[in-house]
Amino acid sequence: MDMFTEIQKNLLDISLGHIVFGVLSFIVGFLFNYLRTRWQDRRFRRFFGGERNEERIRLVYGQFTELISPDDQANPGFANAQKIYHIGHKKVVNVRRFSEFAGASTITAVNYISNELLKHKHFPSKVYTDVDAIKNYNHSFISIGGPASNELTDSIMDREDNIYFEFEIPENPTSNSLFQLYKKTPNGKVKLERLSDFDYGIIIRLDNRHEHDFVKNSVYFVCAGLGSHGTSGASYYLANNWKALYRKYKTDEFGVLLRVRKGAGTDVEVVEFVSKALSKSTLRRFKVRLKRWLKSKK
Repeated sequence: MDMFTEIQKNLLDISLGHIVFGVLSFIVGFLFNYLRTRWQDRRFRRFFGGERNEERIRLVYGQFTELISPDDQANPGFANAQKIYHIGHKKVVNVRRFSEFAGASTITAVNYISNELLKHKHFPSKVYTDVDAIKNYNHSFISIGGPASNELTDSIMDREDNIYFEFEIPENPTSNSLFQLYKKTPNGKVKLERLSDFDYGIIIRLDNRHEHDFVKNSVYFVCAGLGSHGTSGASYYLANNWKALYRKYKTDEFGVLLRVRKGAGTDVEVVEFVSKALSKSTLRRFKVRLKRWLKSKK
């Protein structure tokens, strides 16, 4: 009887040990997943300018108006859509090869970004046209497409704090070279020399300052490009590499020049990273070191 009692006691001790171990494992696992999720949420919020459980992030594409009358067409038989802008003044851009601006490449670009945003369910996002997006700048924006197709992109890239890239329409545009891309430098603009096997894309990240008013924790992103794969390639890179960009820049403003192999929209490589000479993180480090130096002199 004593032996049986001893066996029961040992089994009970083992069972209690397993239960305690199981409970502790559950708590540790829960805390680890909770902290990891919170850390990932913090990175996402700081980089994309979202706000937990608030619809703050807006994914924006350009909306065109169809040309109704042939008399409106600058080149009958080629142009079939127009873009009307409202910021500052009204202008009309007649567009040839309409599918390259608002067709499959734009849809693909929007899908790349939206699929990544949907992974972060605590930070709701919504897709808008540029016509609706420019009515309220108190949000964070990811603007898809260049300034000829997206009025929000036109507004962002026209800002003084965009020290990275600029699109221009050449004097004699052709169907294969409607735009030129320039990199901005302290000594002026440098034209991008294109390789025939590649389309080119850019990513720009700026703090959201509209009419010189700072919108707290909100940012602008631009994903745009030259060629049918330029914009979609830039969007693909942002969607799949934003964590690496966050590690590199944190919440600093930056620009990225990319090239995308034609016929392979996901074959994207970085040509150049561009950032401000004195970024916010650099200034923070300088302030910390200055405080330490001043303290050591007391």
